[in-house]
Amino acid sequence: MAASFGAEAQAQAQAQAQALAGASEAPAPGPVTEGPAAQEGVPEQDIVVTANKRTERLMDVPASVTAINAEALVGRGANGFEDYAAKSPGLNINNASASGGLNQISIRGVTTGGGGNPTVGFYIDDAPFGSSTNLGGGAIFAPDLDPSDLTRIEVLRGPQGTLYGAGSMGGLVKFVTQAPNYEQFSGRIQVDGNQIDGGGTGYGVRVAANIPLGGNLGLRVSGFNRWDPGFIDDAARDARNVNGARFTGGRASLGWRVNEDWTVRASALIQHQSGRGTPTEDFDLATGKLLYGDLRQVRAPGTGATRATYNLYDVRIEGHLGAADLVSATSYGKLTSRINTDATPLYGPMLSEALGLPGLGAAIQGQSGLNKVTQELRLSSPSGQRFAWQVGLFYTHESSMVTQELPLFMAATGGPLPVSLPAALKVSVPSTYSEIAVFGDATYRFSSRFDLMAGLRYSRNRQSADQGTQGFLIGPPSTTHLASRDASVTFLVTPRFHLSDNTMVYLRVASGYRPGGPNIVVTDVPNSYKPDTLTNYEAGLKIDLFHRLLSLEASAFYIDWKDVQLLQISPLGTSYYSNAGKASSKGVEVSFSLRPARGFVVDGNLSYIDATLGRSLPLPTVGMKGDALPFTPRWSGQVSAEYQFPLGDAWTATAGSDLRYVGNRQSSFAEEAGQPRFQLPAYDVVDLHAGVRKGGLSLNFYLKNVGNTIGQANGFILGPIVEVSVIRPRTFGFSIAQTF
Repeated sequence: MAASFGAEAQAQAQAQAQALAGASEAPAPGPVTEGPAAQEGVPEQDIVVTANKRTERLMDVPASVTAINAEALVGRGANGFEDYAAKSPGLNINNASASGGLNQISIRGVTTGGGGNPTVGFYIDDAPFGSSTNLGGGAIFAPDLDPSDLTRIEVLRGPQGTLYGAGSMGGLVKFVTQAPNYEQFSGRIQVDGNQIDGGGTGYGVRVAANIPLGGNLGLRVSGFNRWDPGFIDDAARDARNVNGARFTGGRASLGWRVNEDWTVRASALIQHQSGRGTPTEDFDLATGKLLYGDLRQVRAPGTGATRATYNLYDVRIEGHLGAADLVSATSYGKLTSRINTDATPLYGPMLSEALGLPGLGAAIQGQSGLNKVTQELRLSSPSGQRFAWQVGLFYTHESSMVTQELPLFMAATGGPLPVSLPAALKVSVPSTYSEIAVFGDATYRFSSRFDLMAGLRYSRNRQSADQGTQGFLIGPPSTTHLASRDASVTFLVTPRFHLSDNTMVYLRVASGYRPGGPNIVVTDVPNSYKPDTLTNYEAGLKIDLFHRLLSLEASAFYIDWKDVQLLQISPLGTSYYSNAGKASSKGVEVSFSLRPARGFVVDGNLSYIDATLGRSLPLPTVGMKGDALPFTPRWSGQVSAEYQFPLGDAWTATAGSDLRYVGNRQSSFAEEAGQPRFQLPAYDVVDLHAGVRKGGLSLNFYLKNVGNTIGQANGFILGPIVEVSVIRPRTFGFSIAQTF
C-alpha cells in the first residue's frame, strides 16, 4: 500500500516532479503526491499517470483519463470493478457469463454485448493482459485484480490504438503495481470482515513486505486470501448463499538499480478465483417478472461453478542511451478458466421430447487455456526537448485451447441418464494468434502554451485454428482447419493549448480496431469475419480554479464505428461472428474535485452517452437502426464526499459517503427474430465509510448499498429464462491494518 512505504512514495514523487519540471516550458507543477495526500484534500497535489507511456501530470494529458487511488479502495472494501467502476465516467461493467468473477468491461458504449473480441484493453504495468480474440477468452476475462498491491488504476477513455494496439478501441484499463524500494524495510498486514444483509459472511487477509537486499536490490512480496460471501438462494434445492467465491493470489517484484542510468524490474503475479454459483436471479422473458422471488434462482445440481487463474511474469528494462531512452518490456501470461452453465431452460424441453426422456437437464461446460508471450521495445527522446518523440516495436504470440461440451443429465438430481447415450455435442478448438506492430508518435511545442501530437501504428496479425467437432447433434466426428489474416492502421492527432498554467484545452482525433478472426463452423456460417474500426472525435477541457480549490474536467465526443462485429447464434445454438454495419456513440463526460477546506474533498462525475446502431442488423426484427447498444446507460454518475479531521493529539478520523447512479439499459441484441431484449432498470446506490488511524495502525468501517438496492447488471437469455446478474445487497464490513 502507498501508506506502507511512505519513504518510497516520497522519493518517487520527487523524481517525477523533477522529470515533469524539465519536460515542459510551462512553470513547474507543484509537488507530486499519491496515496494519503490525495485523500487529505491537499490543494497542491498533482496526480501522475503513464497513459501516454510517459510520466505526466494528469492535468496535462490531452485525453480523458481517470486515476483511481488503490489504497483508498482497500479500506472501504472495494475489491473489484463492481465497487469502483463508477469512479470513471463512461465505464460500464456487466457479468458477461452470468458467473461470478468473470466480467466484461465497456467504455463509452463501444460494445455489442457478451463475448467476442475485446473492445477494452488491459495492461498490468507494461504487460498486456488477456487474449486479443474470442477464441482465447476475449472480452469475458477482464482481470479483476485485488487492489491490495496496486498504486493506482488508470482508465483511458476513447480508442488507444496507436500506443496500445488491438482490442483497445473503446479504451484501456491499466493497473499500476507497487514498485520495490531499495533502501527501506517496511510492511503491512490487514484483516477484513464483512456480512451481507440476509446473506453470508466474508473475510480477507492481506500481507505485504518490502525487503532491501543490499546494494541496489529491492524485493517486494505480497499475498492475499479473500472469501466473498454469497447472497443468492436456490429455490429448488433450498440452498442458501450459493454464489460465494474465493480469491487468492500473490505477487513478487525484484528491482535492481544497475547504475544511475539503468534499472531492471522482474515481477510475477498469480491470482486464482473460484465461484460456487452465479449472482443471478431468474426472470420470465415473456413477462419480465421474477420466477422465484428476489435473490432466488433455480439451477440444476452441479452447475454454476466457475474457476479462473491468472499468471503473469514480466521483466522491464529501462535505461538512457544518451540520445534516447530505452524501455524493453517482456512478458509471459497464462490464463485458464472453466465455466459450467445450466442450459436446461434452453435445451432440456427440446431434447426431452426428441429423445423421449422426460426431465432431461443440460449444461454448457466451457474450458479455455491461453499462453501469451509479448515483447515491446520503445525508444523515446530525452525530456525537455521542443520536439519530443517515441517509436516502438511490438510482438505477441498467443496459443489457446477452447473446449465446449453439452453434457446431459437428470435435471432434478444432476445424476446420470437412465440410458447410455453418446455425447450430444463437443467442440474443441486449438488456435494461435500472432501480431507484429510498429508505432510512434511525435509532439512539437510551438510555444510554451501550444503543442501538437501525432501518432501512427501499423499492425499485422495471423490466426489459425483446427476445429474438432463430434456428437449426435452435429454428426460424425470431423476436423476443420480455420485461418485468417488482416492488417490495420490506426492514427492519433491531438493539438493541445494551455490557456494558463492551470487551464488546458485539447482536440483529439484517434482511431482503433479489433482484429477479425476465424469462426467455429458447425452449420452454414461464414468461415471468418473481418476487423471492425472506429474513429473518435473529441474536445476536452481541464482546469484548476481558485488555487486548486476546484478541479474540473469535461469532454465531448463522437465515435463512428464501422463493420461492427456481432455475435450470432447458429441453429444448433453455437455462437459465431459476422460484420453487421455501422454504429455510433456520442456523449459528454464531466468530472470534478472540490476542496472547500483542508481535509474535506467532494468529487464526482456525470456522463451522457447515446450509443446506437447506425444500420439495421441482418434480421430486421433483431436490431433496427437507432436501437441502443447493449448495457450502456444514457445517464450515469457518482458523487462522493470525505472529511478527515484530528481526533485528539495522535488520532485522525475519516468519514465519507458515495452515491452512484446507473441509468436504464438494454441487454444484448436478440438472438432470434421476434425475441424481445431484456430491459435493465435504473438504480442508485449509497455507500458510507468511516475510520480512524494512529501512526501505522488504521481501523475502517463501511456500509455498502445502504438502501439494499437490487441493481441489475446484466441479462443473460437462456431460452424462455433470463438470468439477471445483480449487485451485492447491503453489506457491513471492517478492516484493521498495521504498517511497519
